[in-house]
Amino acid sequence: MIILCREVDKDTGAIAVYTINKPITDELLRNLRIRAMLNPELRYFCVLQSRWDKEGAEYERMLRRRQVTHRMIEAIGGMAEI
Repeated sequence: MIILCREVDKDTGAIAVYTINKPITDELLRNLRIRAMLNPELRYFCVLQSRWDKEGAEYERMLRRRQVTHRMIEAIGGMAEI
């Protein structure tokens, strides 16, 4: 499993999507959830490695849109917001 971060720059509105390259632990997931609550410009998602390898470009394209809704996440499948 990998974790993706979607970050919106407050000043420019630019959207960055990148992977978090750390071992996934309960503590990391808890900290990312808290960080996302305190900082609305950050959203975190988890994806299975095999799905990311096959459909990573599609996931990234969706996350780079101006608005990402829960319905869009459900429609693409294989991804969950932390």
